[in-house]
Amino acid sequence: MSQVDAINHLADIVNMRSHYIDAWGNHQEVTFENKKRLLGAMGFEVDNLEALQRTVYEKENSKWNELLAPVKVCRIDEPLSIEFSIKEVASAEHFTWELQIEDGDFHSGVLIPEELEVLESKELEGIRYNRYRFIPPVVPDLGYHKFNLRSRQSDSPVTGTMSLIVVPTRCFQPEPICDGGKVWGASVQLYTLRSERNWGVGDFTDLKVLAKSSGAEGCHVLGLNPMHAMFPHNAHAYSPYSPSSRLYINIIYIDPVATPEYEKSEAAKALMADKEFQAELERLRGVDNVDYPGVVAAKRRMFELIFEQFTQDLENNTERAQAFHTYCEKEGEQLFRHALYEALQEHFYAQDWSYWGWPVWPEEYRDPEGEAPAQFAKEHAKRVQFFQYLQWLAYQQLEEANNTAKDSGMAVGLYRDLAVGIDRAGTEAWSCQDLYTKDANVGAPPDALCTQGQDWGLPALNPDVLINSGYESFIQLMRANMQGTGALRIDHVLGMMRLWWVPLPGSSADGCYVYYPLDDLFGIIALESQRNQCMVIGEDLGTVPDEIRIGMSRIGLFCYRVFFFERNEDNTFLAPEDYPEEALATVSTHDLPTLQGYWQSRDIEVRDKLGMIPTPEMRQQQFDGRSEDRHLLLTTLQEQGIEYGELPDSGFGHPEMTEDLRSAIQVWVARTASRMMLVQLEDILGMTDQVNLPGTDREYPNWQRKLSANVEQIFATDGAKKMARALTEARNR
Repeated sequence: MSQVDAINHLADIVNMRSHYIDAWGNHQEVTFENKKRLLGAMGFEVDNLEALQRTVYEKENSKWNELLAPVKVCRIDEPLSIEFSIKEVASAEHFTWELQIEDGDFHSGVLIPEELEVLESKELEGIRYNRYRFIPPVVPDLGYHKFNLRSRQSDSPVTGTMSLIVVPTRCFQPEPICDGGKVWGASVQLYTLRSERNWGVGDFTDLKVLAKSSGAEGCHVLGLNPMHAMFPHNAHAYSPYSPSSRLYINIIYIDPVATPEYEKSEAAKALMADKEFQAELERLRGVDNVDYPGVVAAKRRMFELIFEQFTQDLENNTERAQAFHTYCEKEGEQLFRHALYEALQEHFYAQDWSYWGWPVWPEEYRDPEGEAPAQFAKEHAKRVQFFQYLQWLAYQQLEEANNTAKDSGMAVGLYRDLAVGIDRAGTEAWSCQDLYTKDANVGAPPDALCTQGQDWGLPALNPDVLINSGYESFIQLMRANMQGTGALRIDHVLGMMRLWWVPLPGSSADGCYVYYPLDDLFGIIALESQRNQCMVIGEDLGTVPDEIRIGMSRIGLFCYRVFFFERNEDNTFLAPEDYPEEALATVSTHDLPTLQGYWQSRDIEVRDKLGMIPTPEMRQQQFDGRSEDRHLLLTTLQEQGIEYGELPDSGFGHPEMTEDLRSAIQVWVARTASRMMLVQLEDILGMTDQVNLPGTDREYPNWQRKLSANVEQIFATDGAKKMARALTEARNR
């Protein structure tokens, strides 16, 4: 087998696609060199022909050379069978099987392969292998189980272990949604919340205030930005979609004053009373964009003081200290590694700012299981505990916010957002180095808007390692983001099926699609959804293969529908009754213009000012298209019989966007067949500028712009109350 044949064959085996259809409908072939580089990024030895041929042989015949597959995901409504492979000469031997149930129950028995159904056979190096099907007499319930199989041959027994995951048919849906009822909610970027008492960034106490006030007006869900842990040492890394870890929470959202430790700490109260400190908090609250470095510096000072107070609880083993220890035990090794990473990164960054993450730490610290990190943990145990404590506070306060939402009458409560990937410099990548590739990122292929494609700067997840681990990291990820919340939005749900890999160094145009075990991942999502009583929404915008949409529908995973994009072939807006029922409908998102900004063409103006529109002709084409959209919007409202009152002239060649018109458009979306509908707080307040402008970095204040009103005022105005009543009425039609 030549190197070219071996590379092509190995790419097929690991589900790396050799071709794709581009945005213009053209068939594109992935070059040999690019496949070779990406296979190398997966960890395969691609430059040694002998090693490459051996890898191809082993991967191609793995189901024959391994007694059991590493994992099997089975739906509860499907017959359970276990497939295994052995040499035909061993088919008359007795094998002991064991089924270890998750709850501790145990079943076992004996099987003789030659008495079972033979599924297929194959001869390898002169030895004949058979693949058999065994149907256990016991069918386990939903959950994570283990199936063991071993021969009774004493001299060289054959053994194998398989993770057996039994999953439900559908995801959880709360009442009244599961019965066909329709609800509305509000979406909020938590950091944008203003209040008289916060520290210049929205926090979990602000979230509780919002939950109470919105719940009182009929809101049933609060959609949040990703809450993922960021980089405390580098406050300039604040994009919620490039986190350090998706397993833990951004500590910037902790309200340090809302802790028992603050109430007991004289030092903490003294800092809070300090005039200079109060002046700094006043400054942080007053600026229109979040000053992340300032907020982090202020909160860090208070965190140190309340943790020092908490050490007294630890020394006296109080009830609160015991609760902390229980949390740490439940989170186990993954929390310890997260806290250890934070302590190590803080340590090295204090020495030299060039230590931007674990890939540039001293070599001996880069392996989380190495001796150096273990020794550091012993010598800096209190510092590691400090970061565990902060995660505990964040977990508690987020859970309290969700409980407040439920207590206010919300059917769903908080709705979290799961980012598609992580920053390779962070704690999740350090803890799971074998899972994430060092030489490939994920992104998007070239299209009309980005002719060179996109590199998102997120390390690619290795599907081979994921499967061989029994999906352990994926299970932990789902569980961490579903616990203590009512709904989870999965960003770029297409990533459950395939991701566009970009070789490093290189261009996105040199990439290709790598496919993932969609049915297995969807099954695990459904299991964790039911266990955590958390409904799931998949962000499926853009061109999405039928397999994704069919799979989402099958398991009750809600799709995502944006009013601006839902059009008929003649470009008119899709009728409300034509929206899918199991869907979340919304006018806009954080990546799109606000309703006010859309109406005023503010997004086009900003992109033109930043040089993001190549030609004057394209700019005019976009302005003309927006003018047509304004006309279509008004026509659509009239056809639906939704009143919006008189519209004064804006002075810019189109009618003015009024409060009644904003409400009318939201009511139109509320009338859709979709069972969940969200309205952005920016659209309730009539704000113009969007919070994120894709394709920009520092040239636009992404993820910083605050709301125009304090959180206490948002649902206190007559306009907001009127819109809330109108949305409730529309949802109940």
